[in-house]
Amino acid sequence: MPNRPVLITGASGQVGWELLRHAPAGVNAVGLSRQDLDITDAAVVRRTVASLRPALVVNAAAYTAVDKAESEPDLAAAVNRDGAAHLAAACAAADIPLM
Repeated sequence: MPNRPVLITGASGQVGWELLRHAPAGVNAVGLSRQDLDITDAAVVRRTVASLRPALVVNAAAYTAVDKAESEPDLAAAVNRDGAAHLAAACAAADIPLM
């Protein structure tokens, strides 16, 4: 079986970037930024997970602007609640672990 990638969402953020930077040798880590993968779009998440068939998905995507979250609660919930749920559903359907 080919070396299936580890998919890291939120790759342009602080946590995602560090996870990619410190991926162990031999690990095929694929990082996707918000521009590459909008986790608030369930269909896009399903297609991406089905296409990449990663061995593992690490969700480092998050809405972290606490002050702005108070004025943008729908966006914060779409990313932090719904986006995580979309990833969980896509991973469950494909029997792929999600962290």
